[in-house]
Amino acid sequence: MTTLANGDLLLLASSGVLYRLAADGALTVFATLPRGQYTRTALVTAADGTVYVSGGFHVGQIFRVSRDGAIETLASDLADPEGIALDGRGAVYVAESSLHRIVRLR
Repeated sequence: MTTLANGDLLLLASSGVLYRLAADGALTVFATLPRGQYTRTALVTAADGTVYVSGGFHVGQIFRVSRDGAIETLASDLADPEGIALDGRGAVYVAESSLHRIVRLR
């Protein structure tokens, strides 16, 4: 779960569907990630509203989801990418837990 700029929440189902939960309680589909089982995942929102998603144990990818729901794959073939963080310059950091390391994506 992550919070969007307007205060809505973004939730990720294990099926890869990203749901937007609005302040009024409305639940809508925001985007659908590539097919897979999304477990041990993380989401983070950048200042510009872009959402970054670590695919977790079974998927092994990092996705960038634009404010309008367009999906781009940033990295693939990662070994259990779980945690994800951003720095002030826009770099994405991923905890690749199976290899016990932090990976920086530019």
